[in-house]
This record gives sequence, C-alpha cells and structure tokens, in this order.
Amino acid sequence: MVEENTTIHCSEEFLQEVVSVSNPCHRIRSKKNGVAERMIGTLTGKARAMMLDSQAPKQFWAQAIRTASYLHARTPSRALDGKSPYEMLH
Repeated sequence: MVEENTTIHCSEEFLQEVVSVSNPCHRIRSKKNGVAERMIGTLTGKARAMMLDSQAPKQFWAQAIRTASYLHARTPSRALDGKSPYEMLH
C-alpha cells in the first residue's frame, strides 16, 4: 500500500510496458472479444425488446439484462445439439 506524500519512481521502460499492456490497440481487442461483443448485443437486444413490450421504466434496465441472460442460458441451441447452456453445465 502506498501512503500519501510518497513518491514512486518508475523507469521509462516500465511505464511504456504498462501503457502497452493496459491499452492494447482496438484491432486486437475486437478480435479477441468478438464472441463477447456478440453476446452483449444479443442480451441488449432481448432486454430492449422486453423493456419496450412491457413499457417498463428505465430503472428496470439491469433486471431486464439479468432476465435476458437467464432466458438465454435456458434456451436450447442447435450448436449444443438441442441442449441449453445451463444443461451443458449441470
């Protein structure tokens, strides 16, 4: 733990390494996160549809996302031979 009024000295090489690790270029990030980005889009779309259909106030957005995730995990998928992700894990 660093106390207040403490000076920390870092080399230029160290700082460059930290910056390159913590800020990878966009091309690499999107390539690595493609599946996650698609899942976010899927869950957001389902939550948006539920919110619009129910005319729920914006304060229920987090609950709509949780419900979309719950439903997605329990919906059978062709990719899993007709089983749900929940069935595959349990």
